[in-house]
Amino acid sequence: MTADELRTALDELSLTQSSAARRWNVDIRTIQRWCSGERAIPSTVEKLVALELGLDPVRIAELNEERRRRGSAA
Repeated sequence: MTADELRTALDELSLTQSSAARRWNVDIRTIQRWCSGERAIPSTVEKLVALELGLDPVRIAELNEERRRRGSAA
């Protein structure tokens, strides 16, 4: 998951960075770092976001892996 994808997901979930931090029990600065791209977003957060959006986290992980492979092959 990219920072852009996380920001889009937060919008879709109607969550501010502050409300996401409270909901997911992480420091607000952690959310800010994820959203700015300063820090990688853990796979557990990707799965949580997928579940909250009603998406299949396994399929999301597969798509992310495919994207990573294509990116490294370029």
